[in-house]
Amino acid sequence: MYLYESIDKLVVSDVDGTLTKSDVRGMYNNYHGEDYLHEDYAVLMQSIYSQGYKVVWMTMRSLPMYTMSKEYIRRYVQI
Repeated sequence: MYLYESIDKLVVSDVDGTLTKSDVRGMYNNYHGEDYLHEDYAVLMQSIYSQGYKVVWMTMRSLPMYTMSKEYIRRYVQI
């Protein structure tokens, strides 16, 4: 759980189908170490972050995939 200030600007993004091109294929490719991202998603998120927004990602992935999903976002988005 994270606690933000009332003045913080947030952007909420879904991982499955927003970061990845599809939810099932995105999980499958992530599990096999392959990228299945929308073009320029990382550039968009970096631009949003550079304007002072905090980014929160949501997912329907299972808990065992949590670490893998977190590393996937760090590897490709890098903010």
